[in-house]
Amino acid sequence: MTRKFLSVTAFILSVLLILPVLSSCTRLSSTKEESETVLTVGEYEVPYELYRYLALNFRRDYPDAAEEELREKVLSALLDMYAVIAAAKDYGIAPEDDYFEEAADNAVQLAMDEAGGKSEYKKELEESYMNDSVFRFLTKQNAVNDELYYAMVNSGDIDDSAENVQKLALGDGFVCVKQVLITSEESVFSGEFYYKPAQTHTREEAAAIAHKVREKALAGEDFDTLVRDFGESLYMMQNTDGYYVCRGMWEDVNENAVFSLPENGISEVVESKAGFSVFKRFEKNAAYIEKNIDTLCENYGRALFTLYIEEKRDTLTVKTGEKYDSVSIIQMEY
Repeated sequence: MTRKFLSVTAFILSVLLILPVLSSCTRLSSTKEESETVLTVGEYEVPYELYRYLALNFRRDYPDAAEEELREKVLSALLDMYAVIAAAKDYGIAPEDDYFEEAADNAVQLAMDEAGGKSEYKKELEESYMNDSVFRFLTKQNAVNDELYYAMVNSGDIDDSAENVQKLALGDGFVCVKQVLITSEESVFSGEFYYKPAQTHTREEAAAIAHKVREKALAGEDFDTLVRDFGESLYMMQNTDGYYVCRGMWEDVNENAVFSLPENGISEVVESKAGFSVFKRFEKNAAYIEKNIDTLCENYGRALFTLYIEEKRDTLTVKTGEKYDSVSIIQMEY
């Protein structure tokens, strides 16, 4: 998401909860079509305006994707969004609460100020394929996500204390690994920070490079040298101590691979959304754990939260309606 408005949105979401309540926000009403229900996720009705926002963004980012692939991406994103809301309900938190309505008002007013007025605000929304209602929903969903996390910490359901995390890090709760990641044209990127720029391979080329790296590692070549010479993860190259990984931090396929390795073990070539990886497991460093305990605590807490949301996601049932069947993402107008 590199569009200017989405960057502004990210800024807004990071500060909206500390802004004073504004009472003069102007609401921009949705049309009848925009409000029409396309499908339900669990007990929640998904309006066309939100479905369209996701659909057009995915179509822009994946121009060669077929209709069914785009629909799967949209449904997956909706499940992620509503899983947070469903999980929050277990803690008595709901997006329609006054607190979140006020937060959305603050975000809209700030967005209008940043854009230069109501008409400019509306224009920037349209450039990102959303409207006022979608922006409000995304704002509230983001705030609910944060409120749920802190509720789980305060209730003790997430124990991210230094004492607990240090014990887990020194035990079986974490593994220390290094990674040679080879991206391909099909990789799903998490931001420019994580990958070497201008390193483009086809899927077949990336796989071949990864197998070559694994052969070199098995032959005893220095793994740090392989990271430097072949790796395309900037984070890995800038952190010579490697990753300290707990369950919930990575994709399952990567976590299963690294947790199954003995110390000094070399993984098979592992394909994930990010590309092709070869991992090596290393002995953990107690001094490193003590020095970086705050980061490990944060990573552990977020990982537990992710696992909880994934569990809730699996309980949600998607039911599509006539509107869903009649709308083609590929033919949808920008």
